[in-house]
Amino acid sequence: MPGVLQTSLANPDDVFQYSEILFWVVVSTGARKYQNDPTLLESLQQPVARLAQHSLLNPDHATANIQAAIILCLWPLPMETLFGDPSHAIAGAAMQLAIQIGLPYYKSRQDFTRTAVQHSHLEEGFRDRLWVYCTIVFQRFADESSKDTS
Repeated sequence: MPGVLQTSLANPDDVFQYSEILFWVVVSTGARKYQNDPTLLESLQQPVARLAQHSLLNPDHATANIQAAIILCLWPLPMETLFGDPSHAIAGAAMQLAIQIGLPYYKSRQDFTRTAVQHSHLEEGFRDRLWVYCTIVFQRFADESSKDTS
């Protein structure tokens, strides 16, 4: 999915060093198509869900947590019932993390600071795309929940 993962994360070791939750979300998403062991996704389901819950409350690695949340919302873990699906909560937590770290006003926020932080165009483009994905995923689940109540 272009724009969710940085191109600097070339191999699995780089992804794991960057973020443990992002690594395991990518592995569990990829396990859907792994035919050599069809039980792999099922065995990863609970540990990845627990790791996601703990990670979304940690603003220290907010960008990686937002990336993992977007992937989990677009390719949710299998659930036995829709009642147990945490996708709405994950989308909301990702949106709140994005706002908390200033993703929607990344450039304009620096207009009033004494020292502006310099970022490369690649990083600015990545943050812009990440904000767009986060907004789309959040709106998708907001629309679904409004249809459920009407």
